[in-house]
Amino acid sequence: MWKLVRSFLLMMITFCLITYQLVHVYETNAQVHPTNVTDCLELPFPFVIKNHAYITHTGRTLGEGEITKVTELDHTEEAERWNISSVGAKKAWLEGFTGKGVNIAVIDTGISNHPDLKIAGGVSTVDYTSEWSDDNGHGTHIAGVIGAKNDGHGVVGVAPGANLYSVKALNQNGEGQLEDVLRAIRWSIENNMDIINLSIGTGFESTLLEEAINEAYAEGILIVAASGNESVPDSVVYPAKFENVIGVSAVDGRLNLTPFSSYGQEVEFTAPGFSIVSTFIDGAYGIANGTSQAAAHVTGMLALLKEKYPDMTNEELREMLVQHSQDIGDAGRDAYFGHGFISYDALDQDAPAEVGNLVVTGNSPTSISIRWENPEDTDFEKVDIYLNDSFVISIPRDASESSFTFENLEADTEYTVSVYTIDAMGNQSKGKTIVERTGEDSVEEAFPDLDDTVSGQDNSDESDKDCVMLDSSAGLAQQYQLRSGISSGVFDIEGSKERVVTDMKQVGNENDLTKMTSSDETELTEANNILVRFYQSGTRFVKSMVGWLLD
Repeated sequence: MWKLVRSFLLMMITFCLITYQLVHVYETNAQVHPTNVTDCLELPFPFVIKNHAYITHTGRTLGEGEITKVTELDHTEEAERWNISSVGAKKAWLEGFTGKGVNIAVIDTGISNHPDLKIAGGVSTVDYTSEWSDDNGHGTHIAGVIGAKNDGHGVVGVAPGANLYSVKALNQNGEGQLEDVLRAIRWSIENNMDIINLSIGTGFESTLLEEAINEAYAEGILIVAASGNESVPDSVVYPAKFENVIGVSAVDGRLNLTPFSSYGQEVEFTAPGFSIVSTFIDGAYGIANGTSQAAAHVTGMLALLKEKYPDMTNEELREMLVQHSQDIGDAGRDAYFGHGFISYDALDQDAPAEVGNLVVTGNSPTSISIRWENPEDTDFEKVDIYLNDSFVISIPRDASESSFTFENLEADTEYTVSVYTIDAMGNQSKGKTIVERTGEDSVEEAFPDLDDTVSGQDNSDESDKDCVMLDSSAGLAQQYQLRSGISSGVFDIEGSKERVVTDMKQVGNENDLTKMTSSDETELTEANNILVRFYQSGTRFVKSMVGWLLD
């Protein structure tokens, strides 16, 4: 009798497992969730098992569910793209840490060959192909964020020296079966992976999946997963929801939570997940949004820390990442950003000093020119320049000149110019701002009531003559005096030695209108050409004169 009962139980278990593997109905709102053999036996007979473990990638892309292919990259240097710059990866590279020797399993749709990727190996756990190449594009995009090569071309990943392994567990539609993901985790354990990236998600809580995760974690593997793209409270998906998984939400370039990001108490860190450019299938590039991409940044950061601290356990590296994050939400861990935004050296959160001596050096009806002095901070990297709160250009520390000219402006229009300093960690100063109005678009007229001065002749004592006089009595700081009957206006004197007028004041009688002091300490010599620009009531007048140095 016992033999018959045992045979019947064995037959039921076998039938249950076969049915579980072969019947796949992809639904996201499951009512029955069998997670192991015992669950199968508790279902009423006859029964049909539906695999509601709808596992799909969590990339929220710019197209309708697709990564948008980029036909041609812009001219941004690969390390200057906002996502790579903001997490401070470049500083780790300068210290010699690139993730070298760290094995990363990208459990996804596979990874395609690409000029910017070096794939160390891989496996396919899906049933329709033994090839681990990507037939969807998501896995290749994620791989590029983690570890695209730093070769000066295309894009670069957070950890360009890491060993990327393509573990294909999702199909060409970005969908997968639970058993394929379980086999992928098993392969990762058996092949000595250091980190598993799971940019996938499901609303289905599976005991089998959690047990596989726990086993990998017990073997010292770090597991990183996307929080999901549901954008509602307490919407973190599995496996990010499991205790031994690092759940990651997504932020944009201003470190605001993206409108699609899932959040909840399981979120441990946040990372770039908006407008991310990375590798794509067919040797191309793609741009996408998603917590999938955010998780990949955390995986890359952990690879950098793993190389830097090779003797740390996964638990210790997880704690170390807290020290390499910037708290951007409520103090301490919160449901939106977890411990904060990952940054290689978040301990440096001090912005560099502001630029010095920000001045306008030129003005016309269609242009404004500015100049400044860079701060002396050792980690100062660049200035970002904005016009009316719109980004215009970044100028690096090693640029030949600390100056810039805004062109194609509107005449007689007020513009606000802001200059921010940025350091190697992405810390940004509060900025300095100046407001300048362009000149009216009027025809240049002769400078009013000025006679031509005679080269080499001192006309300063001739009351019927207007002149420019150089006075050596002020020492190296040259002084200019303009004798004219005009009673108001602003004078700007330029010459081969003249740069900035730093002082203006009324001198003498009303016919001796303005004395101006130059900051240029180089003495002028005879016959220096001096260009006098006079603005009165928005009209621009020009007078070219010859000046000389008096004894």
